[in-house]
Parts: sequence; structure tokens; C-alpha cells
Amino acid sequence: MHISLDPVCVAPAPWRNGGGATRELHHEVDGGGETLWRISIADLVHDADFSRFPGLIRHFTPLAPLTLTIDGADIGLDARESVVFPGEAAVAVRLAAPTRALNVMTRRGRFTAAVVLHDDTADVHIQEIR
Repeated sequence: MHISLDPVCVAPAPWRNGGGATRELHHEVDGGGETLWRISIADLVHDADFSRFPGLIRHFTPLAPLTLTIDGADIGLDARESVVFPGEAAVAVRLAAPTRALNVMTRRGRFTAAVVLHDDTADVHIQEIR
């Protein structure tokens, strides 16, 4: 599957916890309304705690260097460097400057995903969602 959407064409919506904004590019839910998978772009403008998404696996890829604190452990990320963590984790971001980040979330045990970056076009592609 290949999904290519322009985040500029999607209006930002507040995070569940009100700490920031996101642009949801695509998602799928099951019959009970639970998220099965979701692709979004987060607008990161200040240090903030992330919303929790129990039952989901999160792939997070920033467009500029930043630091995440995941369950108390600091992880420095370079631009376009991905990290994967459980949606239940306590996560906070510290920024050197405002940026955006790609979020790919999948329902644990139901779907998997991989984020592959192509330097020749700087596009972000979803390699696999099953």
C-alpha cells in the first residue's frame, strides 16, 4: 500500500491531551471504533507531553533534531531518525526549534508497519501495513 497525502491540505486538530496539534492523513478503525492504524503529522511548536494511545505501537520520525523522554529515558533523535515505542508509554518531547514529525500507529497484534525514508525525494513512504 502506498499513501501520499499533503499535510498542508489537512487542518490541524488538537492532541487528546491538548499539548499540541496533529494533521491526520489517514486512519482505519474496526467495527467497534478502535483505531487499527493511523498516519499523521504532528506540529511540534513547544516542549510537551504526548497523548497516550493504549494498544497501539508508535513509529515516530521527526523532521529536525529533538529529544524524546520515553518512560523516563532520554533519547536524542536526529532529523528523519525513527524510534518505535508502545502507545501506553509516558512520552515527552524537548525541542531546540519548532518542527514536524511523522507518526505511524498500528494496533498491537493486528497490524505492523515500517517507515522507509528515501533521500532522493525526501518523501516518507509507508512500506508495509498488514
